[in-house]
Amino acid sequence: MAEEAIKLDKIFIKNKIQDVLNKTHKNPQKRIIKDFPERFNMACPVCGDSQSVASKKRGNLYFKNLMYICYNCDYHSSFIKLCELYNIEIDIEKRLDMYNYIDNNTYYKYQDNDYAISNLDKLIDINKLINFYNTNPEHKLTNIKPLQKNSAVYQYLTLERKIYNDQNLYEANYHFTDKWVEPVVVIFNKHQDFVIGMQIRNLKEDKKKRFYKIYEFQDIYDLMYPDKKLDEFEMIAYNKLSHFYNIFNVDFTKEVTIFEGYLDSHFFPNSIGVVGVNTDLSFLLKNKSLNLRFFYDNDKDGYKASVEKLNDGYKVFLWRYLFAKILKNKSDKYSAQKRLNNIKDLNKLAIECNRPPYDLLQLEECFSKDSFDLYYLDNTIPLINLI
Repeated sequence: MAEEAIKLDKIFIKNKIQDVLNKTHKNPQKRIIKDFPERFNMACPVCGDSQSVASKKRGNLYFKNLMYICYNCDYHSSFIKLCELYNIEIDIEKRLDMYNYIDNNTYYKYQDNDYAISNLDKLIDINKLINFYNTNPEHKLTNIKPLQKNSAVYQYLTLERKIYNDQNLYEANYHFTDKWVEPVVVIFNKHQDFVIGMQIRNLKEDKKKRFYKIYEFQDIYDLMYPDKKLDEFEMIAYNKLSHFYNIFNVDFTKEVTIFEGYLDSHFFPNSIGVVGVNTDLSFLLKNKSLNLRFFYDNDKDGYKASVEKLNDGYKVFLWRYLFAKILKNKSDKYSAQKRLNNIKDLNKLAIECNRPPYDLLQLEECFSKDSFDLYYLDNTIPLINLI
């Protein structure tokens, strides 16, 4: 399939800029954004722009590289950093979209390297990072340490979620307020003893109470080294890599399984976890020597992504093939099907099996790149008909 040009969501970006201007300017005239073909023009939120002429607008966000420059105070930053300066949230998928857009519209000074990283010397020593958090209690994340046997986090992972592969898994406390503190799982994305990103999640399964937060490389680096600035494009490269969980630990000479989430990858050998079905994988897909396969969730988006990858010639995991195989040996097929329908990802499957399912259910047999197996990805066909 030919790669599609990555488009910039200018409406989303303009709305975020509007949020910044609404926070920083009291004068309505200074909150007006002017649209130009190559940029958004505004009264600079950092310096306030002209104090005497409210119509002056010397702040500019350029579409080509999403860099903000003020020609009054000479403030330079990326669009994302500008939003962070005023606590304007940008979700992970939107950030990744922007990184991919910049990748495709900017010529890097580093040649033959999609990631603009000449080496990995900026990665952060895990012991220094843990010590920083544990000695700076003003931050929300405290008391980071390896999993402690019989702790709340350990029991949650092993007893409730049936995760026994604890590589890269730590525990900590997260302070929502001064009085509200919860234990959390800390998932480090690292190369040996050096960190490029991390994710934390609490121990609640209820959707309304569930909490998770992703720290990309820039979040950690700026926290640790506020006075050291990385080249903007190098930072983007590190940020992108930080979303590919376990990428430094897989053997690319062998088959690599790509999962939709971080924790699911703990159930499979030689696997990578990403952030959702829309994560840009072009830097992997363009390398035709890699042997990749995809294990998406058992939901609408996962099936759609599976169809696309199978049509592109990649192996995908067939949930309904697995379920049909399980149902075949069940006497009460109605009850069994009802339980199977509630399994949305590999971790839920492990919980249903009460143990890791990799060998138990012979999951290696459930991958296919045969176009004739597309009917296993058609939810309109009753599962019972696949037996």
